Amino acid sequence: MLREVPYQVSIRAWRNDFHFCGGALISPQFILTTGNCVYQRARNSLNIVAGIIHLSASGGVSRRSNEIIVHPRFDYYTHEWVEVILIAI
Repeated sequence: MLREVPYQVSIRAWRNDFHFCGGALISPQFILTTGNCVYQRARNSLNIVAGIIHLSASGGVSRRSNEIIVHPRFDYYTHEWVEVILIAI
């Protein structure tokens, strides 16, 4: 199953490792996700977990976020523009 979605990641809160969103690994350094996932979160407050297919599974690879790159036309309140967000790990 993991071979079918090797790019899928779990986006979690750094402090308690709570999964709250998903994303796609688009390069070794970047995760693609939506604006709703990371709106008003601190740049290094995320734990990105790859290599698991069940949220309760142990293992995988974890990296802390270094930066959240918001598209300049993203608007959380209207959702009229681009909701593409990059997370640097």
